[in-house]
Formats: sequence, structure tokens, C-alpha cells
Amino acid sequence: MKCAEHGVVTVTVPWAEPGSGFTVLFEALVIDWLKEASTLGVSRLMKLSWNAIDGIMQRAVERGLSRREATRATQSGVDETAFRKRHDYVTIVSDQEAGTVLHVGDDRKKQCNPPILSRSYS
Repeated sequence: MKCAEHGVVTVTVPWAEPGSGFTVLFEALVIDWLKEASTLGVSRLMKLSWNAIDGIMQRAVERGLSRREATRATQSGVDETAFRKRHDYVTIVSDQEAGTVLHVGDDRKKQCNPPILSRSYS
């Protein structure tokens, strides 16, 4: 919307997240498709760039983490997984009883780089 006095004005609407550019329902559809197909496949199907899909995924992860309740894992699992011709690694910490991921580290070294996603639990 363009205001004669203030120029371009961004308004908050209930059907989209601030800064998204997509409706909540469209983002939910993309996330559902990503459960079944690769990012490249969803990109072709939805005619979206990789960056647009990545933004949708990042917002979905943030929403999920914000809803996650604090928990104390009694049985934790740590796994290193390689991808991209087995040269890049991630370290995954999970709650074995609940079957949920607690932390994803961006390497397999003893002291990881800043995490890709994590949540502190006390």
C-alpha cells in the first residue's frame, strides 16, 4: 500500500507472518510438500526459488521451536550424519524416549560451530 504522506506502508495481516510475502496456508502447503519431495522438486512444482523455500522452512522451524515445551531427556542419543559426498557432517542430539531432535550441530567436532537449530532445556 502506498501512502501519499509516508510512501510505502507495510501492514500486519492475520493470514501472513511479518516479512513472509506468503500466506500461512501457502506456507503450510509448501511444508506438506517438503515432507514428500526434495527442495528442488517443490521449487519446480511451486515455481519458487530455493531461497523462498528455505525461508518458509526456517519460519516453520522457528514456529515449532517456540511451541516446544521444556523437557528433560532421560535417554539421549548422539549421531553424526554425513551428506554431500560424505564431506559435510552434522551432529544430531535426540531424546530417545520421545523420538524428538533436541539439537543439530553444524559439524562433528568435539566443540561444534554455532548450532543450526537448538533449544536450551533446563
